Amino acid sequence: MFLPRERCTFIPAILLISSLAISPVFLQSVTLFKNKNFGGPKCDIQVQGCKPVCPELKSQASSLQMTANCANFYRREGCTAYMGTWSSNMGEIKNLKHKESQDSIMSVGDCSKPIPENTVTFYQHKHYHGKSCTLQVNEGCQPMCPELDNLASSAEGNAACIETYDDPNCHRYVGDLIDFKIGGYRDFEEWPKVPYGFYQDKISSVKLCSMNRTATFYESTYQEGKFCTIPLNKGCQPMCPELKKEFHSMNATNSCVRTWSEPNCKGEKNEYLPPVNRHYHYAASVEDCVDTDRDRTPTRLDLRRPDIWN
Repeated sequence: MFLPRERCTFIPAILLISSLAISPVFLQSVTLFKNKNFGGPKCDIQVQGCKPVCPELKSQASSLQMTANCANFYRREGCTAYMGTWSSNMGEIKNLKHKESQDSIMSVGDCSKPIPENTVTFYQHKHYHGKSCTLQVNEGCQPMCPELDNLASSAEGNAACIETYDDPNCHRYVGDLIDFKIGGYRDFEEWPKVPYGFYQDKISSVKLCSMNRTATFYESTYQEGKFCTIPLNKGCQPMCPELKKEFHSMNATNSCVRTWSEPNCKGEKNEYLPPVNRHYHYAASVEDCVDTDRDRTPTRLDLRRPDIWN
């Protein structure tokens, strides 16, 4: 009398096993969609090692879903030209519009090999097009790849701060590129701006920003009169008391200084590209503009640097 019941439980088990064998489930996967909100053609990628995007969706993805614990995304085939990282606990991305990764993903890799810190990719043309040169920047001077020497038009990566020079030996300082983790620099012809112009076609060598950066504030215009020098490698610093929180000019060993209207870097903020030669300014506290020098998290895939950088 118990035989029919045994048959009833045995048959579904066989069907379940057969179903799993016919339709494997990729637990570590990324699905890219051509349109926003997961519409249009899609591409399923098993995240293991380095995988190319399906031919019909190369540089055309507008939204994504994933079950993978972690995946790195790249602008070039073969997992080169790193753009950013994403993980399943960050949720899905319904629309990549106005993000660096819109219509750009060419390959996807797992996170078993973390992206080296201070990796920066320079591009021949704006918006990350044309020839590319990837450098792992360190404290020593590194020349630009020969094919992009003084020809770079955009850059992206995960560095906190790099110094750029227009000669191959890091002698003629151009300016800093900072905080890549909030997005890349899409067009050197427009921004960021340095005192004598822009970075377009001016980068021949790079190195990590010095830890001995300082800002000097003056009571008079054009860097004259009483002055004080404040270290920028110790976090937020109070404005020197001898200037009574007022200055009319300023210079620095880096390319961006941030001041605040209140102590402890609170209140209204202003950012300056040295040198500042005239006009009255008020500051109660001072810091470097670099925000991510202690940030060891990867660059997020869904970010884009604001259009205005000053």
